Amino acid sequence: MSDIMGRVESLAYMYAVTAETDSPDAARAYQAWLKGGHIRDVLRGGAVHGELIELDPEPGGPIRIQSRYTFPSRAIFELYERNHAPALREEGIRLFGPKSEHPMRFIRTQGNIIAEFD
Repeated sequence: MSDIMGRVESLAYMYAVTAETDSPDAARAYQAWLKGGHIRDVLRGGAVHGELIELDPEPGGPIRIQSRYTFPSRAIFELYERNHAPALREEGIRLFGPKSEHPMRFIRTQGNIIAEFD
């Protein structure tokens, strides 16, 4: 992608995982796992920034927790997906999958960051 001056912009890439549960215990366990090392593992895998967000609940809706990561590019994200994500996801499914003590539902989203503002 280039701007009006013809300069090429290097697009950063966003990856987010939103976890949902009706159980406060599961939500606490999931947050502890993320803060206890998982987010740092994703950073070691290529992300340059990570955030942990407790999303505002909708009336009668589940507890929602989002971990959001910024990668320098889609290519770096793809390397992360190929080389690091399988083991991290396996651990997450073992701890928070449907047959675990603290089951969570997961939604993944990703895409190019096209602009940032401060």
